[in-house]
Amino acid sequence: LYILFKGAANVPLLLTCWICQRSLMAVGGCWYGYGWEPQLAELGFHALFLVPFLSLSSTYSTPPPLVIYSIRWYLFKIMM
Repeated sequence: LYILFKGAANVPLLLTCWICQRSLMAVGGCWYGYGWEPQLAELGFHALFLVPFLSLSSTYSTPPPLVIYSIRWYLFKIMM
């Protein structure tokens, strides 16, 4: 809820959300077997590299080029 109300996140918050999502996917079985669940998990993993490590400030900093290219590759895979 902090991410929703504050509008800022850091790696521990997103990692916790990603682990909870992956555990729900593992337990959900056939209900989480749709195509968008693994894609959402992969996008959540990419989001870990876009946020600051521990700071919760909502100031914007430029992400590394490798992260930008990996997200572009992810979007390209979706559009194919």
